[in-house]
Amino acid sequence: MDMLVTGNTFNAKSQLKELGAKWSPAQNGWIVPAEKRPEVEKLASEAKGLKVFDARSLQVEGKAYDAREQLKALGGRWNEQINAWVAPIGSREAIEKLGLTVAEIDTPGQAPAKGREPKLPSPLESEREPAHQR
Repeated sequence: MDMLVTGNTFNAKSQLKELGAKWSPAQNGWIVPAEKRPEVEKLASEAKGLKVFDARSLQVEGKAYDAREQLKALGGRWNEQINAWVAPIGSREAIEKLGLTVAEIDTPGQAPAKGREPKLPSPLESEREPAHQR
């Protein structure tokens, strides 16, 4: 399983790219191929502030607005595509202690939650067909 590297990754950015990592804006971290696990673990032990997780995420279910600061501290991010909080898989226990439920999702190409369709940008007025051509 691929890995997610989060935390203070700025100084390790070039090393992560050399390992084949790709930036994931949804997770605010780097997705690294599973076969690079030894190199990533070594890098994480040498660099301060890096956190390594399996590249699966938790989607926080329910009303999490009041817990948003705690979710941020756990590495969670609001994902506009699925209208839900997404957090690293290793934060399950802490999130559940907040009284919230979670569902596992794959990090790359996250599937929308049940009943939640991704927000698609609306076409600009200039990109629409004129009314007489519709």
